[in-house]
Amino acid sequence: MLWFGIISIVMLFAGLTSAYMVRQGEGKWVQFALPKLFIVSTIIILVSSVTMQWAVISARKNERANLKVAVLLTFLLGIGFVVFQYLAWKDLFRREYISWEQ
Repeated sequence: MLWFGIISIVMLFAGLTSAYMVRQGEGKWVQFALPKLFIVSTIIILVSSVTMQWAVISARKNERANLKVAVLLTFLLGIGFVVFQYLAWKDLFRREYISWEQ
């Protein structure tokens, strides 16, 4: 099942990448700057992977106090990621780069 999941994700990524390249090649592509909030959310998700790794290491060493702190930080960073993604997408809709009518 794990290999099936990995292959599915790779195929999805390949399909979306090819669709992006074809759409851009047609000349109907709108160039716009992404909101800076996407950079913040990327940094947050990267930091959360560090705290998750800290949680895994703490669990292996049976350090419960560190494990609780690491899992809590990872959870809070995950919530922060979702909030910043929501705000960034809201900004894109406000600028009318993206609409539901397309």
